[in-house]
Amino acid sequence: MTLMVQQGFFEDLAAGAVTSGADVRGMLVMTNTTCDTEQNMSNLSDFTDIDEADGVGYVQDAITNVTVTWDAVNFRLEIDGDNLDFTTAGTLDACTRSLAGIQWFRYVDGTLANDVPWFFSDSGGFPKTPAGGGATATIDTEGLLQIEQV
Repeated sequence: MTLMVQQGFFEDLAAGAVTSGADVRGMLVMTNTTCDTEQNMSNLSDFTDIDEADGVGYVQDAITNVTVTWDAVNFRLEIDGDNLDFTTAGTLDACTRSLAGIQWFRYVDGTLANDVPWFFSDSGGFPKTPAGGGATATIDTEGLLQIEQV
């Protein structure tokens, strides 16, 4: 399992943009992505190849009910929210390549040059090959992301 927190997240954290009001979204990426290997990216346009899913029925999805809290007992920042559905009508047809994971980002205005990468994750059974079924991301009971103070 890969979880790579990217530079954009830390820049947002320093700027006070990691908040419960942030528009956090996920995009499915395919196996040619460099989101899983390039960490020092401030904007989505900085990646060599995002390789976003191209199957019929695919859409990016925004997390609703985003919460950002400090867990003082465990010394960690916790980000949580509702599950996502990456389909327009409940199904995602086959993509050009298998799905490698989810690139999470803060939506600014929908342009790659302005939207901010937060982290890449391939937990949840990736790689996957969509074939007309659902395409959802279930947020773990422990939350979407935890950054621990060490």
